[in-house]
Amino acid sequence: MKTQRNRFIILGILVIFAIPTWIGYSVVKYFSPTETIIPYTNDECFASFEDFAYAVPDVASNQTKDFSLSQWKLVAEVPGITIDTNIWSSVSATRQVNGDTEVWVQRNPSASLYMEEESRKYKFHVFQVNKQEWKTVPAEIGDSHLFIDTLFVRSDGTLWGRNIWSFVSEMSNQPVLSRYNDETERFEVVGATRAIPNGTKDADPYTADLPQWAKTFLDSQGVFWFVVEKDAIYSFDVTNQIVKRHADLSNIYVDDAYQSTDGKIYIWRYPNDPTYSMPSFKLGKGEILRFDPETSLMETIASPEMYWPKAGNLWVDTSDRLWMGAIGWRDPDGTWHEIYPRPFLYFANMNTGNFRWGSPAKIVFESSDGRLWFRRIIDEDADWGMAWLDPQTMQGCWFTSEYTDIEEDQDHNLWMVVNRKLYKSQLPSTPTSTEVSP
Repeated sequence: MKTQRNRFIILGILVIFAIPTWIGYSVVKYFSPTETIIPYTNDECFASFEDFAYAVPDVASNQTKDFSLSQWKLVAEVPGITIDTNIWSSVSATRQVNGDTEVWVQRNPSASLYMEEESRKYKFHVFQVNKQEWKTVPAEIGDSHLFIDTLFVRSDGTLWGRNIWSFVSEMSNQPVLSRYNDETERFEVVGATRAIPNGTKDADPYTADLPQWAKTFLDSQGVFWFVVEKDAIYSFDVTNQIVKRHADLSNIYVDDAYQSTDGKIYIWRYPNDPTYSMPSFKLGKGEILRFDPETSLMETIASPEMYWPKAGNLWVDTSDRLWMGAIGWRDPDGTWHEIYPRPFLYFANMNTGNFRWGSPAKIVFESSDGRLWFRRIIDEDADWGMAWLDPQTMQGCWFTSEYTDIEEDQDHNLWMVVNRKLYKSQLPSTPTSTEVSP
């Protein structure tokens, strides 16, 4: 009798653990859109925004490869990249030089870590639209072992880059910014930014041996801002070459950060030291901070009352709504809106180890027509793709299965690289910000 009772107990435990996993698999097959989001239009998309943002892949390496061409026009092939080369390329910035539009395409080996022995593979291919010509600029700065990984364009047309280095290099006190010299067609370090810490060790216990780069932003006044984990918020005034230290972050472990169009800096912090704390899949109290450069005030943003999946990234749109990936947003009045369709399934699966639920959709761009552009990756070997969402109508579209970036030029053309080719899409002419920043 005792043996039979034990069998029932074991069977019950197995059922408890199996139910969330079974639900997780079934939701992919029988996924239904949320009531707040309008279905996609077939002529523009190959799948819905819901499928893109919330469905769970069965086998990441065997996902459908597709691309909707209805809104995009092929412009040119990116040079030096073939189907046999393990190279990733994506549009990083656009700017206007002497009346011609430049589209800067970043290219590097598929691995996200920079390696000195592959330094020649890190480049920028620059497409000059009027000339219909390409030129190539090295991402490495001379033989300094510093690389440009993020581009910024100021309103005066000057091009700047954030400096990083190979994760195995023992380097410190390196300038965090470089500026592009249009005459030499090379990047040059900005020595004054050496005072800003960069490359600190990551606090995440799973990636603790990797450098944590200063999160870098360019505001509407042309001033650079840097959020440095376990240190402080810094600014760099380009005009007078002055670095200033602002709010102290010596006790803050930074998960993500974003600067809004009005200059406020939002920080998504780990609630505790991530090295010693258990993983939490719910957004907790005190995790989101907001720093106001005008008042130097750092305040805590009240977390939502409902169970909110801790996934995605921070983004503040031009309507001052604070987004957390595709989970939902916070209105300026403090009201939270959750659009994630079934949060309890997320928590059930994540807490039982079904971590494929934890591959969140992240916002990477807002176009001048108000659409938010998302990208999602399942693992290092498999893309999930790109999609857009219109926050006004809640209509969305999954339009490519590649993981890439999007930029908009001064003529309201969107630029994107898919399958080693450069595409553009024309938007209606509407007012847009004078600053262009990835």
